[in-house]
Amino acid sequence: SDGKQLPRPIIVRFTTYRQRQQVYASKKKLKGSGVTIREDLTARMMEVFRAAVAQHGPRNTCTLDGRVLWVDRGGRKGVGTRLADLASISTGTKFGWNRQRTVPCIHRCTLSLCSRTISSLRP
Repeated sequence: SDGKQLPRPIIVRFTTYRQRQQVYASKKKLKGSGVTIREDLTARMMEVFRAAVAQHGPRNTCTLDGRVLWVDRGGRKGVGTRLADLASISTGTKFGWNRQRTVPCIHRCTLSLCSRTISSLRP
């Protein structure tokens, strides 16, 4: 459209869950750097995520461990893996065990790292 080519995303596979969580916890340090980190979601989960963003806004929606989390206008938190989960919470129908969970929300972003940035992610 404007002639700018975006860098290709890099998919990183961590050897331990703890390493992954350390990188995700350090995402705030990358604010304003142009480098972003996000989960590599399946097509179905990306569809659920996009629907949640459309319904609740990008600042109130995120992903965590392959699940979509959101906060609605009333401040209620929701967790879902299906489009039906989004519909049930917005209409006030019973949501199941997920409705009872309180989960901290982190912002969703895209992974695009270079070698100089990787060292800044280490705690």
